[in-house]
Amino acid sequence: MSSTKMEAAGKPTRTPKAKAPPKAAAKKSGRPSKYQPAMCEVIVELGLKGKSKAQMASHLNIARSTFDRWLEEHQEFRESWELADTHAQAFWEEIGAGGVGNKFFNDRAWSLQVRNRFPRDYKESRELELSGVGGAPIQIVMTPADAKL
Repeated sequence: MSSTKMEAAGKPTRTPKAKAPPKAAAKKSGRPSKYQPAMCEVIVELGLKGKSKAQMASHLNIARSTFDRWLEEHQEFRESWELADTHAQAFWEEIGAGGVGNKFFNDRAWSLQVRNRFPRDYKESRELELSGVGGAPIQIVMTPADAKL
């Protein structure tokens, strides 16, 4: 049946729906980011002075969580942080080297600083292995009194 015959018979006709315009990319809600590419140079300079990630975030007037998010979101910021961290480690290693033979150098404070700041290179690890007689597994024997505990 043609559309004119359908209209004459009182049946509704279909009109094609207009296509909706393509949706624009969703915009992020919230306040705009404070991130600026120039901050990359700032953190490298702070790394040369031995500053930590928290000190760098403070200098940029941002939260540590924001700093960490920028490391994930901005490749150039992450690369700058890696360089800054390398410079910071070199800074602290230079302090340690300069302290050798200096009776006023606090080697314990220095060691604590580098172990905690740069655990990949300065982590102290100790392994303790327990075994039974002749290297056999340790056997644990429980008495009925122990089972009540």
